[in-house]
Amino acid sequence: MAKSKGLKIGVALKLVSITVLVTAGVALALSFQASMRLAENTAAEFSSKGEAIALSLAAAMEQNAGSNVSMVQGLIDSSKVIAGVKYIYILDRDGKTMVHTLSPAFPAGLEKTNPLSVGEISRGQRVKRLDLDFEGPGGALHAIDVAAPISGGALGSVHGGSRSPSSPWSAPSARSPR
Repeated sequence: MAKSKGLKIGVALKLVSITVLVTAGVALALSFQASMRLAENTAAEFSSKGEAIALSLAAAMEQNAGSNVSMVQGLIDSSKVIAGVKYIYILDRDGKTMVHTLSPAFPAGLEKTNPLSVGEISRGQRVKRLDLDFEGPGGALHAIDVAAPISGGALGSVHGGSRSPSSPWSAPSARSPR
């Protein structure tokens, strides 16, 4: 009888190997699911923060319609320091920038990335949201842009940009025209 020179693996080692592989697969799947849920929750949190800021500033602009915009500048400046807020700007009815928190200057073309026309927001909505990936002269700007109409859009709009959570599995965002 000839002896086989092949590698012999015991049953216990086979069972342990299969258990380790299954456990690693389950751990990987759960990690993926948890990171996706975390990214979704973080995006929802920052989006709701941007919505609250944009709606409150739109209401303040409605109350101060026709008066000096510098009165609203204090509200904008105080909202800018809230954690997660990247920028705030207000557009007039013609789409021109009235005030903003971006420095040193307002990036050209940013006002065209999430336009809001008169009556565009339906009754079920209060704001228009866009995941923004804007390439400006000062570099890349990644944010969740929330636009709120001022008097239904007749007086312009308020845009609040909040931090966009980065995830390797997130959906592609809107890119700005170059």
